[in-house]
Amino acid sequence: MKRVLDHIDKYIYLYIIIIFTVAFGLLAHAYRFFNLDFSHDSLLICEYSNKNWQLSLGRFLQPVYWFFRGDLIPPFLVGGLAILWLAIANYILIRVLEIQSLKAIALICGVTSTNAVLTFLFATYLDWADTYMLAYLLSVGAVYLTEKYHYGCLFASVAIVASLGLYQSYFNVTVILFLILIVKHCLEGKESRDVWFCAIRYFIALILGLIFYYISLQVIVVGWKGIPLSDSVHGVAGVGDFTGVSIVNLFCETYLMPIRYMLYPETFHRRISGCLNGLLFLFAVSALLKKMTASKMKKNLLFLTVLCLFLMPFGINVVFFIGKGVVTSHLTIFSYCFFYVLILMIYEELNLKMFRRFAIPMAIVIAFNIVFANQVYLKKGLEFEASESFMTKVTYSIEQTDGYVPGETPVVFVGTPEESVLYRKRTGFDNIMGHGLDHPFGYTYDGTYRCFFDYIMSYNINFKGISSSDIYVTMPEVMAMPIYPAKGSCKIVDDVLVVKFSE
Repeated sequence: MKRVLDHIDKYIYLYIIIIFTVAFGLLAHAYRFFNLDFSHDSLLICEYSNKNWQLSLGRFLQPVYWFFRGDLIPPFLVGGLAILWLAIANYILIRVLEIQSLKAIALICGVTSTNAVLTFLFATYLDWADTYMLAYLLSVGAVYLTEKYHYGCLFASVAIVASLGLYQSYFNVTVILFLILIVKHCLEGKESRDVWFCAIRYFIALILGLIFYYISLQVIVVGWKGIPLSDSVHGVAGVGDFTGVSIVNLFCETYLMPIRYMLYPETFHRRISGCLNGLLFLFAVSALLKKMTASKMKKNLLFLTVLCLFLMPFGINVVFFIGKGVVTSHLTIFSYCFFYVLILMIYEELNLKMFRRFAIPMAIVIAFNIVFANQVYLKKGLEFEASESFMTKVTYSIEQTDGYVPGETPVVFVGTPEESVLYRKRTGFDNIMGHGLDHPFGYTYDGTYRCFFDYIMSYNINFKGISSSDIYVTMPEVMAMPIYPAKGSCKIVDDVLVVKFSE
């Protein structure tokens, strides 16, 4: 019986964290898990054709993961796996920070499960949601290995490589969590030598991880697969080359970007949430100052604490610096929610009695995140239905055009559906903005049109795209055509069927 009780006590926090993470995850994202609503990049419903591109971006472990998960993207499966990896990561995070308070555990699960990055990810980039959460799990796991084992920094470097091989932006999480741990050790009153030794081990783990990742790219991607690394916006070919870049300006932008975001976050009632974040910051600073004054912290530990706190806005956004400022996607800033993790760690370490000062503002932020997520998914659902309705009308008009042969006649769109006179802006949705939310229809570029015809409509069409329409725009015959849906807006010009949505 004692063994059973010991087992229950050992894993009770795991069960609690899973329950909290799943509960908050479903409150915020269940709508998305049980609906199709594919749009933009998530229209790439089968990942088979996307593997080489991901390899060129340095994400060489994504195809390996998809081999076990499958290339197809069922929303419930992908969402369920994402929440599972998130729950395990939260368990490791809470273990490594030694958080004991049930309220603090609930809030950590809430902020990591409902933040806007996950909302944008599920809404528009569902294909990679579970992949990115696995990268988050590995990033936190690297910190745990470094902290709990004497030579853990060696194993941690492998976890960092695996995380980078899935998605590079969760390197931010490893960096900020190391900084939080250094502050934690200082507040605990550890010997200066021990704290500095921990800091050195953390630094070694990060450096080894980056070195081994570079070697892996050269051996696996460039050497074995023979795929050149991409120098696109999200590519890694130019990483480390700061030629022509102002380091000072880049550092300042990297530093200020998280501060600006937290003061005006992507959520429901952004200004109120920004004020609440400012209030949480003031509470935390006040509590830290009282602790440092009362405990008479050693000067070198005080210096290290202040240094780490100062570096946190940079550490929480360090991938932006490494990427020379080109990585600006809201998918890359999951680490920003560690602002709340830091505050809860401070509460735990200082054993503060007035927990409501932290809990109430944070609970309101979580509630706003849940409202925002469901609003976003409603918008995406309406976009998906509008996309089906609009393209059904267009394909019917195409089929009625004299001389059109289904699947053989090339089809070109001049203009886009949102430029059509049929498009009407949705009233009341002006505030539902963010990454991937600036299009009224699911199809946003040539590749997504093809995916929509292939996967959603299963319609055989020889679509040549929108980008190839430039040569037709200035043709006198096309210029004379009326705007869709007027009669004559679908017409064969030089053996190509042109659908004209705008001038």
